[in-house]
Amino acid sequence: LNGAAPDMWRLFGALAGIPTLLIHGGRSSVLLEATVARMQDARPDMAVLRLPEVGHAPTLAEPEIAAGLRQFLAQTG
Repeated sequence: LNGAAPDMWRLFGALAGIPTLLIHGGRSSVLLEATVARMQDARPDMAVLRLPEVGHAPTLAEPEIAAGLRQFLAQTG
């Protein structure tokens, strides 16, 4: 990138009205809990699947993923 980084919050805001699931690795040093909280403030309708013992980024092979995705899809379908 040349210059300033893009405003990711503006891009995140563009997802308004689109069902969104955040899969958050609780041990992530990239996506901090404070950022997740800010995301939830901006999008209270966003579903969050927390994987407390996983870093950044979840592999999507974690046992909790399948059930979490099924629940999210059932709620949005």
